[in-house]
Amino acid sequence: MRIRGILGLFSIGFVGFLLLIAAYEIANNDPPFDYLNEGSVAALAAPIRARVIAGRLDNTSMEKQLKILEELGRMGPRAASTVATVAHLVESTSPQVQQEALRTLAQIGKPAAEALPVIIRALLRDPTVDGFGRAGDAIRSIGADPVVFANVVVTALKGMQKLPSAERISFDDIYIVAIAVQAINGHDQRVREVGVDLMQHVHGYCVTDTFEPFLVKLLADRDVVVRRRTVQIMGRAGKPCRKVSKMLVERLSDPDPETRALAVQSLGQAAESVDPDAITILVKKLTTGDSASRREAALALAHIHAAPERVEPILLELLNSTRPGERIPIFHALEALPCRSQSALRTLTTIIKKSCRSGVESEYEAAITALTRSSGDVTEFVDFVTEAMREDPPKCAMGPLIESLGSLNSRAKKAVPVLTGLLVQFTPGHWTTPYRRKIVNSLGMMGSAASSSKEVLEKLSRDADPEIRNLALWALRQIRGELGPDHPR
Repeated sequence: MRIRGILGLFSIGFVGFLLLIAAYEIANNDPPFDYLNEGSVAALAAPIRARVIAGRLDNTSMEKQLKILEELGRMGPRAASTVATVAHLVESTSPQVQQEALRTLAQIGKPAAEALPVIIRALLRDPTVDGFGRAGDAIRSIGADPVVFANVVVTALKGMQKLPSAERISFDDIYIVAIAVQAINGHDQRVREVGVDLMQHVHGYCVTDTFEPFLVKLLADRDVVVRRRTVQIMGRAGKPCRKVSKMLVERLSDPDPETRALAVQSLGQAAESVDPDAITILVKKLTTGDSASRREAALALAHIHAAPERVEPILLELLNSTRPGERIPIFHALEALPCRSQSALRTLTTIIKKSCRSGVESEYEAAITALTRSSGDVTEFVDFVTEAMREDPPKCAMGPLIESLGSLNSRAKKAVPVLTGLLVQFTPGHWTTPYRRKIVNSLGMMGSAASSSKEVLEKLSRDADPEIRNLALWALRQIRGELGPDHPR
């Protein structure tokens, strides 16, 4: 009995000795028991050590707080007894201390569950990319259920001005899915829209069935903004799965014109992976749908480069039946197709002739671009441009026309003498003054077809205007075949 008493007194004395050492080292700003970190004594004394350290957090400098929090974080779950004290610092006025406190709670892990309300408040105060990262790591380390986590973040999203960029969010897919689902099911319109945005952060969602029911729900949402964003994301996701392309085809009948237009764009972005059944549906719409359905189906087929021989006549018919100022989507579709028939080229040339004097500049340029991307005979158009350049002053906006000759490359060879003549006859103040650079550039783009202009370009290579000199030298090298067609000016 006497021996047991002696051993008991010795144990109590030894623990007291350890506490004295801890107090002394803390007073000297040293990590206590640092030399025993690997030993069994440190493991036994960790909870006591953690409480002793945490006791110094409230009344000390920021530098010391950071040092102590770092030490507690290294202890991990063994610092569970300090959670309440550390959580208090999450609401510190110092961003650095807040960040370190959140990191410490994340390192403590599951035992820090009682701090969840404080972490949630931190997320609400700082709904930025960094805030998401720190608080999200802490919540995940604590092991919160994904749905709980989703509710937390959706609440935070209500206070966000904009969604962080996809590249900088580091959450696991399961948490993003949970967040998106919770947001989509919410009643707040803006939160539901953010839920849609979140979907694009999940990699490869289209190759699984995870999102299919949510996509169906979103595409039929009462809120037009949600439908628009969903359609956009389905295109931006890269190459969507075939189920997605079918859903986009269905949106071509959406009552909202902008949603229909976005569906066309998204189908174009997904051209390489559009379901053959979706193409069949679109082709069928060309003959069985109403006028709006036929229009959207034709535009979509043009953008996915399908059934061109059936699509082109309908697009031309649409050009003739649509009011000027509303035909730009049709021009874009003809550009994407691209148009091949002489009928299409004649129609476009006629429209360009009329619109060059009408003042509808955007439509004028869209029609020119569609024509220059064609693969047919453009003689009629080149003749028109040539005649327009001979007018003094010209009656058409000449910039797009001159540029179009360069885009046609050798097919515009017939216009080279007129372009060269404009450069020879140039005098300051002439109508060509703003267009000299465009003329030289177009001659260069024609390559060897503009060989007859070399003498004039040689003179321009010594012009007073340094930009004209550089362009002339570049054009000469293009004509001689010294540079590739895509070589920068």
